[in-house]
Amino acid sequence: MTGQRFLPGWTASANHRCNPTRPITQRAEQLTTDAVTEWEKLQAIGQFAQGIKYVSIQMGTGSGGGYTPHPAPRILRNLYGDCKDKVTLMRSLLRASGIESYLVAIYSGDRRYVREEWPSPHQFNHVIIAIDVGDDVVAPAVGEWGDFGRLLLFDPTDPYTPLGQLPEYEQDSWALLTAPSNGLLIRAPSVAPEENRTEREATVQLSPSGEIEVVMSETSIGRAATKNRAIYRRSSKSDYRDAIQRRITRDVPAAKLDELQVVDRNDEGFDLAVKFTDPAYAQTIAGQLLVFKPAIMSWREGTLLVGDAARVHPVVLNANAFKESIHFSIPEGFVVDEKPSDVKLHTEFGDYSATWTPEGDTLVFARQLSVRNAEVDAADYASVRDFFRAVAGAEQAPVVLMKQ
Repeated sequence: MTGQRFLPGWTASANHRCNPTRPITQRAEQLTTDAVTEWEKLQAIGQFAQGIKYVSIQMGTGSGGGYTPHPAPRILRNLYGDCKDKVTLMRSLLRASGIESYLVAIYSGDRRYVREEWPSPHQFNHVIIAIDVGDDVVAPAVGEWGDFGRLLLFDPTDPYTPLGQLPEYEQDSWALLTAPSNGLLIRAPSVAPEENRTEREATVQLSPSGEIEVVMSETSIGRAATKNRAIYRRSSKSDYRDAIQRRITRDVPAAKLDELQVVDRNDEGFDLAVKFTDPAYAQTIAGQLLVFKPAIMSWREGTLLVGDAARVHPVVLNANAFKESIHFSIPEGFVVDEKPSDVKLHTEFGDYSATWTPEGDTLVFARQLSVRNAEVDAADYASVRDFFRAVAGAEQAPVVLMKQ
């Protein structure tokens, strides 16, 4: 089945099923009663669509390949549906509020799966929405595509990614933007690293015996916030505390979590603050030296690409950024004896820097990482491997304090 034969009938049917009825119009008015701006209307309707329970029941598998949504009034009445149902209900509510939108087919799980040269809708396994927005709506998931104009892409099936952003696995993906009379293959917006950012600050009290007391605050936005938010909302308080304890002890095995505070700011970000101790973080040598690694906690999740094996497939990198500053108090009577040389790396796909700066009775460790959405050919794998190997080396580098 080619896209040319399938698209007109499918999109016309899907478009008809989102026509607003009186119950739809009434619910749209209820949701947007307190909304003043267009963005506030979109937020209210988007959050409602995200809250619809996900249940997948396929219709029209013989003629529509399972792509046919239920009518919006039925979805509203039942308050459940799959991805195309959530989109259909959201489109209907938006239309009742005077806002036009389009159904978008996309592949969820691998942003490099779809082949541009194969015009079949059966490449796609998921449906999201594209909303017609004005110039005053500025967000990472906004793009402009030909006659369709300025559109905001949104996935109401993902309960943790707020309006204005796209899940990582959909960013920079090929997607099929549809209308009753035409369609367009588009690239979903590719966000800058700063849109998926984590910033961390910490103060560390270091004792002559090697004990540390760490007060650390972390703010994340974009995908980084979405991942933290998902873990937080899925967990009980005790389970979440255990998860943070495990996260810390991956890098600081003897650490004890003393305090934990969380602020979930929804579309504005996610804040985490912790206080923990470790009785013997720094190694003591003959009572004269203290040796420790300033990069207390890792910025990463998963394994860095540091292996030597040859690759067959390209390396797909996801945009993210990390920035950290840690102030270590130097114990009285000690001075910095050895420290690593500053590191500065630059490649087409990423940048990294790390500095170790003595400032009186304090040592300041600062690092920054920025990785762009990129697909690096297998033949160039060595450049990726060497970059992350250098990053890993910098983060394992120790500092030596000497007692005077």
